[in-house]
Amino acid sequence: ALEEDIALANIALDVLGHARGVLTRAGELEGAGRDEDALAYLRDPHEFRNLLLVEQPNGDYAHTMLRQFLFDAWTSELWKGMAESSDEVLAGIAQKAAWATFAWTAALSVSYAIVMFTMPSIGACSSTWRA
Repeated sequence: ALEEDIALANIALDVLGHARGVLTRAGELEGAGRDEDALAYLRDPHEFRNLLLVEQPNGDYAHTMLRQFLFDAWTSELWKGMAESSDEVLAGIAQKAAWATFAWTAALSVSYAIVMFTMPSIGACSSTWRA
C-alpha cells in the first residue's frame, strides 16, 4: 500500500542520514581526506559488515515491520552508548539519531500491535527472529 511504502521510505531516509553523519565524522577524525562515500563504498569485501537481520527480504508487511522494530531496538542501544561519547560532534549525531529511532520505534510498536492481530504472527515472529 502507498502508506506502507511512504513509511518505509521515510525510515530509510532517516537511517541513511544517521549513517552519513557518522561516516562524515569518521572521515574527519581519520584525517586521510576520505568522505562518507569513500568510507561507505570504497572498501575491501571483508570490511563490509552488517546485521544479518537487515539482509532479510521485505516480504509482507508483518515481517517488514517486525524486522524494523527489532533493528530499531538494537540501534536505540547503540545510539545511547554513542551519545555518551567524549566527541561532542559524534555525541550530537547520536542524540539526534536516538530521538528519531525512538520516535520510529514508538510508532512501529503501535503498528506492530495492530499487525499482530492480522498477520500469521507465529510465522512472522519466528522467521524474523531466526535471522
